[in-house]
Amino acid sequence: MTNTTSHREELAAQLAMAIDYAHNNENGDITHAELALTELLDEFSEDAVLDYVDNHHLAFDAADEWADNFRDEYIGETSARDYAEDLLNDLGEVPTHLRNYIDYEKLGRDMVTGGDLWEGDSGYLFRSC
Repeated sequence: MTNTTSHREELAAQLAMAIDYAHNNENGDITHAELALTELLDEFSEDAVLDYVDNHHLAFDAADEWADNFRDEYIGETSARDYAEDLLNDLGEVPTHLRNYIDYEKLGRDMVTGGDLWEGDSGYLFRSC
């Protein structure tokens, strides 16, 4: 890795090579990891997968071992603040007269700093497991 190449760029290059290999494998032999990776990329964005791999220090050639965990932990392209508000609303409608007292920004931040959630560099939110 050169000084001008970021870790993220290295991961993106590795991912591109893994995808290219899986799609252009002349033998038609695809490993479980390659299959898991291509299925993930059919369902989720490349940036979300890169965030997850980077955060957990994972290898693409072991995608079959962590793909299900990704699916379980992935929340989406949202902020911790919006997630906190959605979570409270899912628990039951918050009465209008109480909404002004709830600091969703702080609640979301506390969920991140408390280790319940983590935010990827690309704006994706994940549950901590």
